[in-house]
Amino acid sequence: ADDFLDNYYRINDEKWALYRKGSITKEELRAQRFLETFQTYGLSDSHFSRKFEEAYIDRSPYQTALISGTMDLLNRLKEADYYSMHIITNGFSEIQHIKLENSGLISFFDVIMTSEQVGVTKPNAKIFMESLQQAKAKRKESLMIGDNLIADVIGARNCGIDQVFFN
Repeated sequence: ADDFLDNYYRINDEKWALYRKGSITKEELRAQRFLETFQTYGLSDSHFSRKFEEAYIDRSPYQTALISGTMDLLNRLKEADYYSMHIITNGFSEIQHIKLENSGLISFFDVIMTSEQVGVTKPNAKIFMESLQQAKAKRKESLMIGDNLIADVIGARNCGIDQVFFN
């Protein structure tokens, strides 16, 4: 299982990098990531990998485990009534909203901007600028906290937004 996950994460990361560059579509990302993972084990059944992908898409948004302390931190920030919190994601719209709703996080965020809504992915400046506009936020008063060094941190830096890399 660990070997499978290592291969999947590597291939999935490669596919997401291609998706961010606009080199592959959402559909290609979804069709290829498990197929290529299974191919590393000599399995080339595209029907099986497609069914596996569908099951993954059906189940993954309902995984609601959060990092310890998440709810406490978000509650404190919300209660402070000083911070306005928003999400900018390359994740697919139909998945992100289910995840946020089921994990109890959706009420903390005022604007949830997906790359599909804007037509470009992070690190493209357009998604950051559109998000700032919708949130009525200023670059110099904003902070991007992200877990992807290129998409989140470099993307925000290139737009003049302070950033934190959550590794």
